[in-house]
Amino acid sequence: MIVLVVEKLPRSENQPPPTPTATPAIFANWLSDSIINIRIKNSNHHEAITLRRNEQGIWELGAFPTTNVDQGNVEELLSTLLSIKPLTGLNNSPSLETLGLETPLLSIELSNRENRRTELQIGAETPIKNGYYARINLDDPIVLSVNTVERIFYLSTMKTLTGQ
Repeated sequence: MIVLVVEKLPRSENQPPPTPTATPAIFANWLSDSIINIRIKNSNHHEAITLRRNEQGIWELGAFPTTNVDQGNVEELLSTLLSIKPLTGLNNSPSLETLGLETPLLSIELSNRENRRTELQIGAETPIKNGYYARINLDDPIVLSVNTVERIFYLSTMKTLTGQ
């Protein structure tokens, strides 16, 4: 015969029930329409791309302004970037080289009308393959969702951005 006794401790009347806290987006204070420059350095594809928003609000390829740019893909890239929420933060993390952040797979720098800049660096995939190591502006490393990062990888290539 097995007897299982479960005892629940009463909650103190002074203690409110726990409330979930939303994880803020890593670019929470950035607005899509204020971003005027996007610089992408993709070490996988050996690409460096600069996109600029012209006076009419149209995205142009910095070095080749007459090249067609897929406006929808640029806006999707921006939307994806601005909605990123980290899976977790890393304190006392291993070396940047171990995390793949010494030489990131992808770096994306955003600049806005006020000449404010921020940079996202994406490094190696986590050992359990659920995300990628990343950091913002040389801050402590974080882990981003594998699905989000792979979407960013796809949207940040010259082929996708120019629709060619």
